[in-house]
Amino acid sequence: MKNKNLFYAIFLTAAIIIFGGCGSKSTPSATIQELDSIVDTYCRYVAEGRYAETYNRCLNSQYKKDISLKDFTLAHEKRKATPGTLTGRTMTFNRESRNIFTGLREYQLTYELRYGSVTRHEHVKLNNEDGVFLIEGTYTASSNKTLRFIVW
Repeated sequence: MKNKNLFYAIFLTAAIIIFGGCGSKSTPSATIQELDSIVDTYCRYVAEGRYAETYNRCLNSQYKKDISLKDFTLAHEKRKATPGTLTGRTMTFNRESRNIFTGLREYQLTYELRYGSVTRHEHVKLNNEDGVFLIEGTYTASSNKTLRFIVW
């Protein structure tokens, strides 16, 4: 009987956490056009070398905790050397989800990025952790089909 009650207590606690988390941070979802506009601003500012504006306007607070403005700027300067400056982009995939633990709405967008004659397929994740949708990170696909953080 004790094991059965323990099972029910654990099940009930898990259900409260999962369903309670889904209701928090209930900011409405964004349209794909609104999210693409954020990515457009990010790409345009980076191409123009406006790293501080990109950092302050397009990135969420968690990203800024993980990557300093100095490191963000250095990564973009290094990226300019190879593959070059971004000249165009096309969204090829989008997916909306909700983090079951925090309730955050999250979007993963995949882009075909063009750098002169080089084309790459990269990913960007956005969420509403700060009350508005901002970029949580930029990623590339790794060999085992998981996402690996890179600055793009």
